[in-house]
Amino acid sequence: MVNYVSLGIYPTPFSIVTNDFSFAGPPPGLQWGAQAIYRAAPSVELAAGVFNTNPNSSNNGQIFALQQRNEAALFLPQNKGAMYLAQATYLHKQGPHDTEKPGEFTAGFFYDTNNFAVLPNQITTTGVNYGVFLMGQQKVWEPSRGDPEGLTLWGAGTWSPKQIVSPMPWFAGAGLSYQGLIRPRKDDIVSAGWWYGKTSRFIPGSTAAQMIEVNYQWVPSRYVNIIPDFQYIWRPSGFPSAATAVVGI
Repeated sequence: MVNYVSLGIYPTPFSIVTNDFSFAGPPPGLQWGAQAIYRAAPSVELAAGVFNTNPNSSNNGQIFALQQRNEAALFLPQNKGAMYLAQATYLHKQGPHDTEKPGEFTAGFFYDTNNFAVLPNQITTTGVNYGVFLMGQQKVWEPSRGDPEGLTLWGAGTWSPKQIVSPMPWFAGAGLSYQGLIRPRKDDIVSAGWWYGKTSRFIPGSTAAQMIEVNYQWVPSRYVNIIPDFQYIWRPSGFPSAATAVVGI
């Protein structure tokens, strides 16, 4: 999922950051925390962490205070909570001696005890937000065993059930990448992806947004990566509106 230009298709599902801005890591912000990763088996990895943060910490790159005040909203209760994260990852056929097609599948959740502005007025607050996420990618075809070239499929989904504070409670995405589609260009990658984001029922008049992206990563040398890119977005504002096409490089 790192083969796309849009941040809507990214290893960190876009909807989680939309629903809880403190989920975003640096840059631009920083936060105190602790995390641990445990390899429970050769193919199973467990990870957990706790972070003393709030949405304001994501906007302040040089503040080291454990509790950071939101100067833009002093009339609101200040956040003094923490975010808890945990996930389990299955590393399919990724051992040092595996030659079969690799894959990776992750399931996890977050739980944040901070205060969140309620929708749609953003004036009053309520405590706690939480959600779950699923992500996976699997190589399904390769010209010969162990080759980096081939076709990989991926999918992702999130659910943040507290819609009173989550602008995008449902999110789903899927896509594919093919490395070496043109035989002489074994390092080039062509990718296509789609994502769907359902807006909260507490935002009057809003509707789901969707996007597709297609791009081609041309790698003329090990130092250069040129990516012609096409995106088409339905209801880009989250409200009924004309679709938008974007072409870039």
